[in-house]
Amino acid sequence: MVQQLLKGVLVVPLCSWRWKLLFDGARLPYIQGEYDTNNQKEVLVEKLTVYHNDRSGKSNGALEILRDRNVEFDVIEYLKTPPSESELRRFLELLPGEPKDLIHPGPFGDLGKNIDDYNTPDALVALLLEHPQVMNRPVIVRGDRAVIARPSEKVNELLD
Repeated sequence: MVQQLLKGVLVVPLCSWRWKLLFDGARLPYIQGEYDTNNQKEVLVEKLTVYHNDRSGKSNGALEILRDRNVEFDVIEYLKTPPSESELRRFLELLPGEPKDLIHPGPFGDLGKNIDDYNTPDALVALLLEHPQVMNRPVIVRGDRAVIARPSEKVNELLD
């Protein structure tokens, strides 16, 4: 059975609790279904995307929390596939705090630059496009919310 929810968006049941969205052939994230026991209905929950560095203990810790909670997620190893300018600007829109919070102080210190020079979105995006290794990690996005999971347990803010 296929249900049309919105114009151009189809939800196709893959099995009892997993769903896939299709939008005019565009690539969209898989959606994880959950059951709302209060309202006795299924609800769709956006899948998480984790911008991950496998050498980071915080990033690995966040993945472990997600696996322990049986949460489906996509992993983007941002050093191999750096975020685009539009993705970086979206992070800045979704993340609370100042733009420079997206800078990891350790790798940034190796550049010998002044962190206070990167407190505007344009300056930060230019820096991260040139030096993706200085991005604070992991950045985890779910729908219209995002966190930098430092400490790793901050990922729970997107789950509850």
